[in-house]
Amino acid sequence: GGAGCGGQGGVAGGGRPDDVGVDRRGHHAVAVVVARRGHDEQPVPALGAHLRDAGEEDDGLRVVDLSTWIAGAYCTKLLADGGAEIIKVESPDGDPLRRWSASGAEIAPGADGALFNFLGASKRSVVIDGGNEDDAAALHELLVTADVVVWSPGSPPAAHPTLAPREIRRAHPHLTVT
Repeated sequence: GGAGCGGQGGVAGGGRPDDVGVDRRGHHAVAVVVARRGHDEQPVPALGAHLRDAGEEDDGLRVVDLSTWIAGAYCTKLLADGGAEIIKVESPDGDPLRRWSASGAEIAPGADGALFNFLGASKRSVVIDGGNEDDAAALHELLVTADVVVWSPGSPPAAHPTLAPREIRRAHPHLTVT
């Protein structure tokens, strides 16, 4: 595979299209899906229009973050630091990392933990209910406009049967799972 994000997943390069990868301890690694977007594609107005200003050039890397917890958040933080546009997809309850504290301190209602704030810097967020068919369809519309998808097990929006890495690859052949 190619270069990874935080030692997990891979970006464009070898590997089979449906690989998720396993780290040395046997845990599933974050799967990174890289798109090869063609010049003839049309943007999807339902979701794509509100994420980029009209007239803004479409020459940057667009990443849809379907991960949860630290590995995916760190991977997309690195991509954001490199200039990528990150769209974090969360369930209506929010990512569990929002309410996590390394010290065990309670996070006040409506507030976010320090690690979430650090790893979420420079990202945009959308709310998708993975159990809602209309929301899952809207997420697929967003994937049409993406260059990269970062996916990890446990993310409620990614739990929809059509949003497993293999299904994403089938539905969006412009994406490559590495």
